[in-house]
Amino acid sequence: MYKINLIPKLALIKIILPKYDPIEKYGNYIKIITDINNKIKELNYFKNLIIIFHKNTFNNEIRNITNIINNIETKTIKEFNVDKTQQDIKELTKKLKTTCDEINRVKDFLLFKKIFEKAKGKDQEERFKDALGKLQMIKKSFEEAKFNIETIFKFEDAEDSKKFENIKDELSKKEDSQSDRFINQMIDYFNIKEENKKKDLIIIIKSKKYEIVVKSIKFFCEDCLKKN
Repeated sequence: MYKINLIPKLALIKIILPKYDPIEKYGNYIKIITDINNKIKELNYFKNLIIIFHKNTFNNEIRNITNIINNIETKTIKEFNVDKTQQDIKELTKKLKTTCDEINRVKDFLLFKKIFEKAKGKDQEERFKDALGKLQMIKKSFEEAKFNIETIFKFEDAEDSKKFENIKDELSKKEDSQSDRFINQMIDYFNIKEENKKKDLIIIIKSKKYEIVVKSIKFFCEDCLKKN
């Protein structure tokens, strides 16, 4: 990224050009540098996300982004402002933004990861779409569920049901913060607003951990106290 430390140098120009305004020029410079840094940040955002699930599909785009960033960081500001560079960035943004925003929403979502592992398709892009489609079906089920959301997780596909049970087992062995994070992801992604659904979701996700606690208490009461 470009560093903003030009104002002392600009001020020297005023010595030979009295009408030259270094503050104004510096303000313009700041705007250009901010734009450059924002463009680099956005391009890196695209590249880092499509590498995760769409590396093969967007291989050319990844190469183009790398080249543009290298040119921005090694060439002059004037070259950054040329029409071709600006047009290339505009086309990449138009092509990748929607897909990258979708990836960003699910890349750390444990439920999506489990679904994606067994998703169907000849490449990453098809498998991603298949997994995303299943998430949308679950989202629709949340919208339609009136009272008991537990039925949502009794999938027709036994393999899908197994995935969800595996998540509960996995979270039961970790700190509560991991379960809370997953619950918040569920609430956010599926746009769960009703308090009763949120409470039911908490119980369902933490049920395995509750079972462990109950079994521990039962063991203590039936075994340890009996011995004493």
